[in-house]
Amino acid sequence: SWRCCYFYCSLWEHPSSFLFEFCNWTRQAKMAVTKTTSTTSKVTAPTTAPINASHELDASYTSSEWLLTIVCTLFAVSLVYLASRKIERNRGRVWKYHAIYWTSCTALVLLLPNNIERVVFSKVAVMVVGTVYPIYESIRAITTVTVEDDKSWLQFWTAQAVIAFTTAWFDDYKFVSAAFIFRWRVFEFVYFLWLALPFTDGAALCFDYITEPYIAPHVAPVAEQAGNFLTTLIQMFANITHLVIAWVFFVILPAALKRFLVILLGVSYPLLASIVAVTTERDDDDTFWLTYWSGYGLLFLLMDFLEEYIGWFP
Repeated sequence: SWRCCYFYCSLWEHPSSFLFEFCNWTRQAKMAVTKTTSTTSKVTAPTTAPINASHELDASYTSSEWLLTIVCTLFAVSLVYLASRKIERNRGRVWKYHAIYWTSCTALVLLLPNNIERVVFSKVAVMVVGTVYPIYESIRAITTVTVEDDKSWLQFWTAQAVIAFTTAWFDDYKFVSAAFIFRWRVFEFVYFLWLALPFTDGAALCFDYITEPYIAPHVAPVAEQAGNFLTTLIQMFANITHLVIAWVFFVILPAALKRFLVILLGVSYPLLASIVAVTTERDDDDTFWLTYWSGYGLLFLLMDFLEEYIGWFP
């Protein structure tokens, strides 16, 4: 199955809370979801694919709404691209830029009408800004001679993976409401832009003030133990009998648990190893793990696409 393939590929490659306190955010989000649900019930036919909060939010986009989503997404990506080429990164040390950025984003979210807000901060927009564009920049950094861009984008992935990949399983559980999913997408979109834009350079700021002083000293021994465990696991799976048994066992697991295990194996150790790599003087490990995140991101996008649009795929 697709998830089994993704499972083995993962094994082989060895100031946020205030956004949720927007004025009357619960009421606005629930109104948006109510409109979406009522429209969906009128225009969509029954489907065998599982229905969750994420599907409710995305099910009723019209052609004009999709066009607006594409335009807004391209504008955001173009902003990051042009700024990266024209403005030198400042490692997030100019605090007025952060104040201007977060104040502007908060005002924009509060002032946008509900129907426009739902389209602007869509799942596609979050995916392009948070994963697709960083994959492009990571591959570009890998092919250059300098190593500074490798470290810069590896710092981005260590900050991005904690938010994006480790919370991707939210959609599989019914207890996660559509209102929460909607506000979480808004936060992800704003957060990923903050990480990538050169004048805010949130990735470097998180690394300098959080990752390097507080997380990295405790990660190195854990990463070493996790690497030894994965090596043993891979050697065991090299035996064809063990491989077949593991495949059968994985196939019978519930879909939500499969997705959780895939993300856990594909993110947990690589995230620890990437933190170790970006804090050391060696350059080859930076390039190696930047290559891993590029490949993992592509595989993650492919898995998400197949599950979203080919829900019956085994």
